[in-house]
Amino acid sequence: YLAMIDGQAGEYFGSDLAVGDMDGDGYEEVLVGGILLFGEGGAFLYDGVALAGGGDFTGTNRSAWLKGGDVYTGVDVAIMADADDDGVVELISGPGYLGELVNSPSVMVYSGVEALGGGTLTAVDALAQINITKNGGQSLGVDWNADGIGDLVTGHNTGTVNVDDGSISGIGEFLFVDGADMTGGSLKATDTTRVYGDASPARIGIHAGVLEDVDGNGYPEILVSAYGHDGLGTQAGRVYIIDGEFMTTADESTNVEDAAIGTIDGSVDYGHLMPSERGGDFDGDGLEDTLVHHPGDIGWVHAALLQGQSGVNGRSYVLWNEDLVAGGSIDADANPEMVLKSKEDDDLLGWTSVISDLDDDGLDDIVIAAPAASSAAGNVWTLVNHLDEEY
Repeated sequence: YLAMIDGQAGEYFGSDLAVGDMDGDGYEEVLVGGILLFGEGGAFLYDGVALAGGGDFTGTNRSAWLKGGDVYTGVDVAIMADADDDGVVELISGPGYLGELVNSPSVMVYSGVEALGGGTLTAVDALAQINITKNGGQSLGVDWNADGIGDLVTGHNTGTVNVDDGSISGIGEFLFVDGADMTGGSLKATDTTRVYGDASPARIGIHAGVLEDVDGNGYPEILVSAYGHDGLGTQAGRVYIIDGEFMTTADESTNVEDAAIGTIDGSVDYGHLMPSERGGDFDGDGLEDTLVHHPGDIGWVHAALLQGQSGVNGRSYVLWNEDLVAGGSIDADANPEMVLKSKEDDDLLGWTSVISDLDDDGLDDIVIAAPAASSAAGNVWTLVNHLDEEY
């Protein structure tokens, strides 16, 4: 290996990762989240040049510590575009799906310039602290209103799962936070534009993704999962496609059914359909396609592994741009361009994935994880795209 970044026992170091060249030197910095980092939570930032030099890294030789929030802040990390007009991206750290374990969870946004300066950044140093109701969700950086200022979207009040029997509850909300409002201090859900689930147990906001303007109107599309939706199967899940343009004029609070320009429905019982964080061009037509997954529920899988119960055999689907642009309802299992299937039940295939052109051939490839595979040892697969080859 080129470099190894090690955590300490009990930190769940690497709960989430984000990468980006923050200082324009051609080397990508790495943001690593975890639980109870040094007993306090947060995320560690590592310099790209230092990592390129190789060697072993720990929490002590980090570039910066984003410390604000609570012990679970860092389960979910991301990078967002410049929000304070200093030419450098900002950093996001939040509790993700473990927000339900915290009484007053927060999503923290930190200045990239301050983080590059090193040291420890706490809540008082944050550009913004978004206070979410107990039970958080995924946070992503995306300029959803296309004003050139980095914005944030994040899950809020997303409900709970009972690991004893797999039952879930809660409608959930998804917050659209305007970067122009991130001027220091705290923001409440009521300070944002938001969409809410249609009915319990939708639990919208647990997972989300972004497509960079599939319909050519100048605004990105936000993919929001309704984790517990019962569309084509019991808790099979639904992914809503929301156009950023709609959210610029939306009411303060809108039913997700009214906000969406289209939906993708799951059909695997208890599969909880979710999108990848980012789309990719799989067929080389210059337009973004997407990848959606049926991983199952992480809390329910943990219970199944401990009790010997059978859970979900995961699947992931590639969907083309033209299907997304057409709007309406898409059955993910009916006509996908490609289906990836789990080797075993309860392996959480697709819980995390990365889409990127790994071999520089102009076609995006897939890196997909099954963190509970092989008795929870976990597996990661790299799938190289060969759609340009004839057989």
